[in-house]
Amino acid sequence: MRTHRAFTLIELLVTMAVLAILSAIAWPNYLNYVNQSKAATAQQAIATAMGALEQQYLDTRSYPASDTIADTHNYFTYVYTPTGNPPGQSYTITASGNGVLSQYYIAASSNDLRCACLACSGNPLNGFSASLNSCPAGSVPW
Repeated sequence: MRTHRAFTLIELLVTMAVLAILSAIAWPNYLNYVNQSKAATAQQAIATAMGALEQQYLDTRSYPASDTIADTHNYFTYVYTPTGNPPGQSYTITASGNGVLSQYYIAASSNDLRCACLACSGNPLNGFSASLNSCPAGSVPW
């Protein structure tokens, strides 16, 4: 007599169920880590721009009237706003997420205040300005 060596249908169904449960848990966590890495890229872009702006301020005693922050992946929309009296003595940079990152908001100012709100229902950084001394409610420093 020959013995057959194979998986039964029940064993295959149990294996598939275990894999489905594991992937249902792992997939949202994976997406969260991917989105956080994209937000870290935006923070790095803002920090790089801040360094260049500070260098220009040291050279000319004024921040530029406009500045462009590159985002090769189009994950965020950046807005640079020179402020101050006289104009060009301070600035703010805000980044708002695009697409699946639409609930991500990041901001920084010339007084080195850096705030972020990731996965927010509204934009707590809407009134972000260079005159603030702490992050607005609903956001955290980065």
